[in-house]
Amino acid sequence: MALSWSLCATTVVITPIAEFLSASADCFFVGESERTVSIIVESLEEYVAHIRRVAGQSRIPRTLFYRGHPDSSYQLVPSIHRTQITESSVTQQFRSQAPSLVNNVPHNDLDHWLFLMQHHGLPTRLLDWTESPLVALYFALSGETHSEDASIYLLNPMELNKSVLGGGFFPDRADPRYNYRFLRAFYRNPEVLPWDIGIDLEQVDEKEIPLALRPIIVHPRMVAQKAAFTVHGDDERDLISILNDRNIDALSHLTIPNSARKRVKRDLELFGVTESTIFPDLDGLASELKQKYGRL
Repeated sequence: MALSWSLCATTVVITPIAEFLSASADCFFVGESERTVSIIVESLEEYVAHIRRVAGQSRIPRTLFYRGHPDSSYQLVPSIHRTQITESSVTQQFRSQAPSLVNNVPHNDLDHWLFLMQHHGLPTRLLDWTESPLVALYFALSGETHSEDASIYLLNPMELNKSVLGGGFFPDRADPRYNYRFLRAFYRNPEVLPWDIGIDLEQVDEKEIPLALRPIIVHPRMVAQKAAFTVHGDDERDLISILNDRNIDALSHLTIPNSARKRVKRDLELFGVTESTIFPDLDGLASELKQKYGRL
């Protein structure tokens, strides 16, 4: 059975974790042109076993990105592509007004500005990930009223970046393929700016493949959550469709049935992954206590 990271948006085949773990030791994820395998996990033990198995594969880097969703129907699309907002208008206005409200703001580092905007809830072309599988699991199980199955996506950032940068590494901030993505967030037509943008536009594509990166830390929560991002281009499709189009095998998927949600969440709390550890501030502590004693 061939090892693959592909996730095709066609017929979904659900495989119980016990059956999956009994398969060939060389198999991480089955991806074929006409089917997707979504691994179903129903306990914290099964989840950890799967992550351990994936991380142990020789071709898989130790650094993986994870993203958890309470609703399995959610698509991997950055927030700016879910709105009708003119991106450059909101980014420029935030950049011009923020210095009057706080002391420490970025100067001309557009990536730094976009990380700050993302943290404060503005729609951006960034998609949040984490390098911690337990943090992703926490977000997948967050909320009390969900009736859908939860999802966790695993992204191989090195495989994704290989398609953009030609090698499996995180981009240097001086790389034009990195800078252009952030420039596009602030200027609709960077090629007509009255100054030299220092980028050979023949090297970039405005609908480029998303790029995986580790961010500049703009808030302590980002450390606690082991924050990571993909920065997207102008292609508004979900990440699965973009990768499938380019035959990039960099993504896999887990499903947690709604019936297992409370049990897995209790086990996660037992091991100390709670709101105050994910949000290590007074707001996180207050919210955790309110939930804890509200259940009594």
